[in-house]
Amino acid sequence: MIPTLSAKLQCWAARREFKAFISLLEPAPTDVILDIGAGYGGMANMVADLCSQLLALEPDRKRIRQTRGAYSKLRVVLAVAEALPFREFIIDKVYMRRSFHHLTDQARGLQEIGRVLKTAGSILFQEVSPERQGKLIKFVEQWLRRDHVNFLTAADIGAMLGREGFLIKFSRPAVGGYFLVAEKK
Repeated sequence: MIPTLSAKLQCWAARREFKAFISLLEPAPTDVILDIGAGYGGMANMVADLCSQLLALEPDRKRIRQTRGAYSKLRVVLAVAEALPFREFIIDKVYMRRSFHHLTDQARGLQEIGRVLKTAGSILFQEVSPERQGKLIKFVEQWLRRDHVNFLTAADIGAMLGREGFLIKFSRPAVGGYFLVAEKK
């Protein structure tokens, strides 16, 4: 299967950001890592080389087909964050790279992450800032693509994580948005 231009651009962006992202994710060779909103799989494919197992979760069937065709080593799962198809306490690390704003029920998604994440497991967010690119992206995704979006600040996500039993470890601005790392208590 030939990747689309959009898929190629996303993979190029993933390679460009890889070092900063990996330094925050801190994958270990024994980790089971969940990528929520894997898209076309560019970042998931690179992270898969650094851990025991990478689960690439994606709700879009078209992207699932393209990811499976391009990256045979990934375990690609058709599902949404609000209903994770995994047992409790099996995931070491979770990351959401510019995907949290797509969750229809963000609080439920965090509850599900808390359910499948091991104690002391971590979650890494790379999200778009609502004050910066968020307004333009919201227009494009809501009005042109008809997607649900809800951009939150790092402080807003941090407050939601606190209610779900997470401790914020790190938060910093990034190009067009921010990184946030939290640990399950």
